[in-house]
Amino acid sequence: MNHADGTGLIFENGQARTARYEYYDLRVCPACGETRYIARRATFCSNSCKAFKGDAAKYSACHARVYRARGAAVSCVWGCESNKYEWANLTGDLTNPDDYAAMCHSCHSRFDAGRASIEPNARPSRTPVKLNPDIVLQIRRRHAAGETTRAIAGTYGVNQATVSFVLTGRTWGWV
Repeated sequence: MNHADGTGLIFENGQARTARYEYYDLRVCPACGETRYIARRATFCSNSCKAFKGDAAKYSACHARVYRARGAAVSCVWGCESNKYEWANLTGDLTNPDDYAAMCHSCHSRFDAGRASIEPNARPSRTPVKLNPDIVLQIRRRHAAGETTRAIAGTYGVNQATVSFVLTGRTWGWV
């Protein structure tokens, strides 16, 4: 795009765009530092600049910042073997890329759930945890006594596959 004609028009491929000129101001983008036409209701010059909001960055922008700074997570700090590793925030300081540890998905979920249970301001997990170690042991006892996975799942409000994963150790194997 060419913006330097002084008319206040926005040009794209040599052609003036004809819509909403009055909604743009020529100003410096606080994220990239370039002088651009920025919509009056916007703070940044483009969507790509929105990820760099400093301390006001949202959750996904902070995780993207960690990925750019540290690369992809390749192992779990607890030594778990998995095909999916993620960056987990340790103390709630989302803006600091050094405040993250690499974890497998299940350890990350358990870590976040544990933090949420003891820290009043911890970010809640995306889905509420319906099982805990006591319920897992009850599920195993009920199945050993001959109860069906469907009946057990209905009791605890979980999917039948969740009960099967608990019984086979795919999830909650550490209990």
